[in-house]
Amino acid sequence: MSHLFNSQRVAGVLYWLLRDHLGSTTVTANGANGVREAELWYKPWGETRGTPFGATPTKRRFTGQVLDEVAGGLYFYNARYYDPALGRFISADTIVPNPQNPQNLNRYSYVGNQPTAYVDPTGHAHCVDTDCAVTWHPTKHRYMISPGAPGVRSVAKSIVADLGGINDLEAMAVISDVAAGLYRTWDRFMPEMGKIFTGSPAYGTFGLIAPALSTMLGLGGGGCAGVGREPHDCPSNTVYFHDTGFHSNFRDRHNQPYHIWGYIAQTTTPGDTISFELNFTLSQWGNLIHEQVQSKLNWDSGWGTSWQDWVLSEAGVLIGYQITYGLITSPVELGDTLRRDLGPLGPGSRGRLQQMEANYGRMRGSP
Repeated sequence: MSHLFNSQRVAGVLYWLLRDHLGSTTVTANGANGVREAELWYKPWGETRGTPFGATPTKRRFTGQVLDEVAGGLYFYNARYYDPALGRFISADTIVPNPQNPQNLNRYSYVGNQPTAYVDPTGHAHCVDTDCAVTWHPTKHRYMISPGAPGVRSVAKSIVADLGGINDLEAMAVISDVAAGLYRTWDRFMPEMGKIFTGSPAYGTFGLIAPALSTMLGLGGGGCAGVGREPHDCPSNTVYFHDTGFHSNFRDRHNQPYHIWGYIAQTTTPGDTISFELNFTLSQWGNLIHEQVQSKLNWDSGWGTSWQDWVLSEAGVLIGYQITYGLITSPVELGDTLRRDLGPLGPGSRGRLQQMEANYGRMRGSP
């Protein structure tokens, strides 16, 4: 009996092993006719859920690691064994991957206690994507592109494929962390991030208008410019950014990394406070036109208009302000700023969403 794992032949009889977003073996299909031969389901920490269907012909199960039944159902993660029943490694890590993260001070913990988002192929440091193109460097204490991995844009696509619709804010923050490791100054960092999130390198005065014109006129890739655009803009996209991981005040069922990046880009002019005032005004007009005017005139049936977008735009402007005035001193700090200010434990809109909905009612695109 044999199979393919990640499209690699292991022996003579052909099976196809399908995997989930973590790389865990799920469905086994007959290589000749595609009939389902077996299927496994997993709990968040890797225990088998329910009654397995059929006989899965490989020991590579949870996150693609080897299940050692002789060792009592532990998984071998190369450096050490992992117990899915406990959600912990059975031996301490020989290093502390990220001492600034309290989750990693427990050297038995698994992937920072986020098992539905990360994998750990080495037993030392977790990866963001199943291809392990991005990993947490255990001594430099930051996310990095793994040796041999492609550039930031390709890595961003891999991250969206694995985290898109699962934790889009974390995907955005990790992409920021990775880019910051390569582009240490704002003048290099901002264009690269713009090319990923909106398809445009513009920031400052043209931070909003450039990607908008690109989409409307079909320039530079049009609606498919950037990474993870929604099918509404890029019909061929099957994986794309959603709004998961964001504070509930900022969620409207659409591509929120794309939305907020436009406003961060529009108002980021590091050290140039005069330009910030101009770009702040332009950002307010952009917010008014995209949300209220589009909703009232029923442009595109009001698609994508919401007060959630409105208050997210304001949060983006605040981040641009912090960059401009030196409160966020370098690109390395941006990822954690996004997590802190936009995440479910953050301040949200500080009551602005509820105020706008109460005063003006819902928009056509409101969730």
